[in-house]
Amino acid sequence: MLNSDILTLMRNSLTISSRYRLSARTLRRLGASWDKKSAVILVSIAIILCSATYAALRSAPPFGNNSTAVIWLLNIDLVALGILGVLIARRVILLYNVWKRGIPGARLHLRFVYIFGLLAMVPAVVMTVFSLFFFHYGVQTWFSDRVKTAVNESQAVAESYLREHHQVIRADIMAMAKDLDNEATLSIVNPQGFSKFVQTQAMLRGLTEVIIFDQSGDVSNEVGAGLDFDIKDFPPYVLQNANQGDVVLLTDINDSQIRALVKLVNFPDTYLYVGRMV
Repeated sequence: MLNSDILTLMRNSLTISSRYRLSARTLRRLGASWDKKSAVILVSIAIILCSATYAALRSAPPFGNNSTAVIWLLNIDLVALGILGVLIARRVILLYNVWKRGIPGARLHLRFVYIFGLLAMVPAVVMTVFSLFFFHYGVQTWFSDRVKTAVNESQAVAESYLREHHQVIRADIMAMAKDLDNEATLSIVNPQGFSKFVQTQAMLRGLTEVIIFDQSGDVSNEVGAGLDFDIKDFPPYVLQNANQGDVVLLTDINDSQIRALVKLVNFPDTYLYVGRMV
């Protein structure tokens, strides 16, 4: 009776041991299968990312000349590279443990993993480092001293050009205002003749727009139809400075014209407003 019990216990233990080994083998197989699938998926993603990064660096469609897309792709490449490195390191550690146990073939398998890891990691690292250096020195070239000097000189030339136009239009509006004041009587006796006189003044001085208006905004004479005039568009200081006898210069950075305004002396509460293309 005792012997039969012992035999039964031994059979049960063998059954449990075999089941445990079977489950362990199943888990190892599942783990190996998952590692292989992960590696295949990651390599496929890496190929797609490398192609996309190359296209972005070449400014090819659909990316075009978009530096933001390149930066995002490089960051994604770094993440994929890190995940690939983790998988390779995990595999190397497992093989190293197997090799320490003295299992045949482990050393050769370990060498294959090393070679695969180098082939997978080195091109990605080289490409990432090259891209970082390219952007670093490319940005330095864009903002180098020569480029800064050229930009500053171009800005200085543009500002000098604009100042020159300001001086010219200031002189023109002052001379025209003086001529109009001298013909103030003509505006009452012969309004049509005065209008022709204003047109002649605008043509001789190269003014594309001329408007004569009073303090309420009513226009008495106008040359050039390209100006949508509204006295309410003026800042408060414009008429105030003009009433003090100053020439007010108006420049809009989004416009290709410079304008000037001055108050006429021999006309009651009347202003001369001119414009010229730059």
